[in-house]
Amino acid sequence: MGKFRPAVARLVVAALALMALPLAIPSQKAYSAPAHWAEQVLSEAAYRGIVTGYPDGSIQPDRPVSRAEVCTMLVRMLGEQEAADTAMRLFSSFVDVNVNYWAKGYLEVAREKGIFLGDSGDLAAPDRSVTRAEAVTMLDRCATSLGLTLADAIKPAFPDSSQIPAWASSSVARLSSAGVVLGDPDGRFYPSRGLTRAEAATLTLRLLALMGRRWDLAGAYGGLSPARTEIYVDCQGQRLSVPVAASPDVFTSGSRSDLASLVLGSRVGVIIVSGSVRLVAEIT
Repeated sequence: MGKFRPAVARLVVAALALMALPLAIPSQKAYSAPAHWAEQVLSEAAYRGIVTGYPDGSIQPDRPVSRAEVCTMLVRMLGEQEAADTAMRLFSSFVDVNVNYWAKGYLEVAREKGIFLGDSGDLAAPDRSVTRAEAVTMLDRCATSLGLTLADAIKPAFPDSSQIPAWASSSVARLSSAGVVLGDPDGRFYPSRGLTRAEAATLTLRLLALMGRRWDLAGAYGGLSPARTEIYVDCQGQRLSVPVAASPDVFTSGSRSDLASLVLGSRVGVIIVSGSVRLVAEIT
């Protein structure tokens, strides 16, 4: 390996960060979340601006999501916040979305991109809870709008695949084949079951991973600087040095941890906000 040059490494990291999607990333997470199976995913999604907390600081991960909320997550994931803000100032193309509805702009952008079609008669039913089948269909359309080519599968490989509506079957098959949809621990998909905020965030980040945009930087963990103010990541034959926040979120095996628990040489992904590492996670 060549001689380590911090200045050059920082320039490389800055360039990598600029190459990321133009997401609306807050300077700090907008919520405080207790231990939860999706805590890492929720933290990532918060830093990416995909999910935001409620006024009381909670994220309510097990709360069912509506059509409007899923559209909002996907549009934010695409980095189309500016387009949504513009659409918010226009009349809605859906007859049941009033001029001041909070997600009007997101619904319009999702419709324009073919992600959300609504019901017949130009009805959006924006507050209706999304089923798993509906959500996966929207994710599949989102992948199509991004130009992602997903391999076709004959049918979903779930024990309850016969219960998946015909209009959603091919979408579930494609996304399960791509590793976006995994089903429940019992192996079933449960197509008619509602989707929670945590599940929606998980699916959205898996789609982001297919795009190669889940992490600002990924590579082998190389430790910390002597002053513990920078983290080293070995990427493509070069050791990169990135400033690290005073108290970054750290996850190992999906559970909250600390920098001392990271193993040298393990593969990690990092999220950089305002030039500093705010989240580090072991990845496989």
